[in-house]
Amino acid sequence: MNAKNERTVPMADIEVLIASLNQKDTSLIESMNVKTDAIIANQANDYDYINVMKDSQRCQMITTPYRGVGKNRNIALFAAKADICLIADDDILYYDNYKDIVSEAFHKLKDADIIIFNIDDCEDNGRRVNKKIKRLKWYNLLNYGAVRIAFKRQSIVNNSVLFSTAFGGGAVYSAGEDSLFLIEAYRKKLHIYTYPKTILKLQESESTWFKGYDEKYFYDKGKFLAVAFPKLKWLLVPVFLLKECKKSSLSMLSCCKNIYKGAFN
Repeated sequence: MNAKNERTVPMADIEVLIASLNQKDTSLIESMNVKTDAIIANQANDYDYINVMKDSQRCQMITTPYRGVGKNRNIALFAAKADICLIADDDILYYDNYKDIVSEAFHKLKDADIIIFNIDDCEDNGRRVNKKIKRLKWYNLLNYGAVRIAFKRQSIVNNSVLFSTAFGGGAVYSAGEDSLFLIEAYRKKLHIYTYPKTILKLQESESTWFKGYDEKYFYDKGKFLAVAFPKLKWLLVPVFLLKECKKSSLSMLSCCKNIYKGAFN
């Protein structure tokens, strides 16, 4: 193709929203290879605000004593200004071309409100791999971690889609704020797509919430299924139980007791 006839994808205005703990400065941006604007929602023991400009890149760090990943993702979301936002944790590393890939995806999928990308993992955790562009339905919104998600900020704000403050690391129930975010967006009729390109890798780190397949794990999963699918929990609870019970050292009776207690009490 003649160079003068080549069409370039317009670069989107992108902001990375990072939930983190006990940061003293904004050096996290370099270690994560963030090349766009960013907001760090920093959970510490006091209140502070830092606003740093490096060349044309802006980084804000909002420090509060508020615990819970969902609560801090909302803090970053409330402060965001960009057209497109990426959800992030502090244990990821973006690839150099992540901005190009995200811009390309939203340029190609003009009706998309949310796009879920691929992630490289240091371990085989059975994550879903996007093999093609696909619009998601309610029944395949699970098992996509938050750091794979990019969204049009205005779509989320206009439809009052927020992260649950009851689920996720640091909250009452141990995980699921990312899936509930997607489910709420779907219920608000937002368009959610998968995209078969990788924008980051997950670095090795210890989970802040997963302590094994114990009583709390099954109780919390029962609560999650009840909130996510209140009309279908009667069907989904036994399906989940049969799948997950074999991973636990607990007896089948104990697993069953805890998941049903979470889902139906």
